[in-house]
Amino acid sequence: GEVLIRPEPKEWDDTGDFRADRSAFIPTANPDTRAIAATRRGGVEYVYTGDLLGAGTVYEMRDTGGDAQPEQTTVFTGETQSVVALSVDETGTLYVLDGLFNTFGGILAYRDLDGDGVADTSSVFLADASSYGNVIARRPGEIFGINIFLGQVERVVDADRDGVADSATVFATGWIEPPSST
Repeated sequence: GEVLIRPEPKEWDDTGDFRADRSAFIPTANPDTRAIAATRRGGVEYVYTGDLLGAGTVYEMRDTGGDAQPEQTTVFTGETQSVVALSVDETGTLYVLDGLFNTFGGILAYRDLDGDGVADTSSVFLADASSYGNVIARRPGEIFGINIFLGQVERVVDADRDGVADSATVFATGWIEPPSST
């Protein structure tokens, strides 16, 4: 597989039109990369890819030179089974929507505490995420999941920061048309 990287316009916008004028292809270790997440911390670009149909391996690629070419690629975790979606919160926790966890899907949370590119801690953030089609992380311990069955976005929060979600509330609704009465 390959990942197409479109950097921030300020870095690769040669014409000032707020569109990327250049892009880069990064070969990945996953032959069936579907999920991708990226973040920037301490001047380093981190890209995570996950294996959808194979072993579920999640790779971390680090670009320290700003050239959209990773200087380091590691197996971040091999615990997952089928990576549907990935997202990273502000503190670097990687959330993985695993489509086969608990048979029907769950969200796992991973942290690299020592900076070696390999997850040191993991937790089951949300054991039943079978209705989710995607997740987006934001603040520490907070994700937004798209509930594809109900047509709504749900805010899932780990308030006590133990790695397990404490609450899920509806954040936005209205993406499914109600059945007609005709």
